Amino acid sequence: MKAIFLLALLFSFGAHAQYPAKPVRVFVGYAAGSSTDIVGRVMADRLGAYWKQNVYVETRAGAAGNLAADAAAHSPGDGYTLLFAQNGLAISAAALPNLPYRAEIDLVPLAPVASTPHILIVAPDFPAKSVQELIARARAEPGKLAFASSGVGNSDHLCGELFNLMAGIQAVHVPY
Repeated sequence: MKAIFLLALLFSFGAHAQYPAKPVRVFVGYAAGSSTDIVGRVMADRLGAYWKQNVYVETRAGAAGNLAADAAAHSPGDGYTLLFAQNGLAISAAALPNLPYRAEIDLVPLAPVASTPHILIVAPDFPAKSVQELIARARAEPGKLAFASSGVGNSDHLCGELFNLMAGIQAVHVPY
């Protein structure tokens, strides 16, 4: 399950009537149309209406959201840059020690905004019609089946690897 976090002070700025005095940028680290992008755009619209100020989304897709996280981490800490991210930030911090930012130091998670489930899907014409049939096929043809994710080290990737481990199969990870 993906927890999407808003890394900003959100509605707590209501007590400060002058904020925001200029447009607010929201970084999203996933492709247009992704669940993170959609939620980020909805929240940007709502924040803009609430604050009566322009709030715009800047997509920095790639590297399991780390490009956007890096951009946010290296932006001024003035409240005019926000980040919509997934729980992959925690995964990246543990799995990739040489990131150009430290999420636990450079970013402040403030609010879970949404969650999305991980689901297992095959094409309609794929021979396996159940999880058991999929596992049987994968065991019969090790390394021939593949699963996709939106990046190395994100929760999609780890769910796929956990499925591999628990099912005793060797599906190949294909990051996008």
